[in-house]
Amino acid sequence: MVCHYISSKPYISIAFNGYKIFRKESFDKLAKYLETEKSIVSRKNVPRFELPSDREVVITRIFDAPRELVFKASTDPDLIPQWWGPKRFTTINEYTFNGVYREIVPPEREVHTFEFEGMPGHVILETSTFKEFEGKTKLTATDLFQSVEDRDGMFKSGMKEGATESMDRLEEIVLKEAATIKHHKEERRNVQYSTL
Repeated sequence: MVCHYISSKPYISIAFNGYKIFRKESFDKLAKYLETEKSIVSRKNVPRFELPSDREVVITRIFDAPRELVFKASTDPDLIPQWWGPKRFTTINEYTFNGVYREIVPPEREVHTFEFEGMPGHVILETSTFKEFEGKTKLTATDLFQSVEDRDGMFKSGMKEGATESMDRLEEIVLKEAATIKHHKEERRNVQYSTL
């Protein structure tokens, strides 16, 4: 009987390299998760932009307010012109955008289309989810474009800056609404105490 010895070094090396890749990917995912959760705790309300596929942009932002208020401000036609788009533009005269709500599940989710009138036929489908976390709201907006070129063109045209400023303005509206609600509650409480 003849035995042949095969070195196990190449197999150990492949297994070790596979483990290193798996570990790195796992730690990358953990770091991404912790970064998102850290922004919730630290109140560093900066939107996060990701490109998970060749036709998507995902924007995540934490708001220091209950999700009912964030949802209301995001969908109320009287409030939208106060926060949507950069301050230097108006939603009435300068640029026309069209869209149709396809799904509304208050205060959890809304889905709508988005189209710039100056470039008809380039429709974006945006799905927004609102998740409550310790009195704060995590808004995740997923924009699905019809093509890679549409996504890249929108991103190059200033989408990141515009979305960041819009979300900053949305937070101002939400915080103002929260302060008004708090003030009314305190007034009612004071009236109740004074009648006792």
